[in-house]
Amino acid sequence: MLEDIDLNAIHDENARVLIQRLLNLIEELVAGQREAQAEIQRLRDAVNRLKGEQGKPQVKANQPQPAPTPPPSQKRRAAHQKKPGR
Repeated sequence: MLEDIDLNAIHDENARVLIQRLLNLIEELVAGQREAQAEIQRLRDAVNRLKGEQGKPQVKANQPQPAPTPPPSQKRRAAHQKKPGR
């Protein structure tokens, strides 16, 4: 989102510097908010464990399955059908 902003298009040097500072501040605040949200979730999980409940499950990201290889009988049939003259 912020990468799409072209600061060189702003002709006023003072405005460009001010906008750059504001964008940097926004990035810092967003990063701090993400860290705070992660810490809050960890604390909620700890409270739930202390209460005897389960915390948020650790879900791993899905990874694509490799394409299944056809059984040897299908490979033979495919090779047999590709022969010229039939």
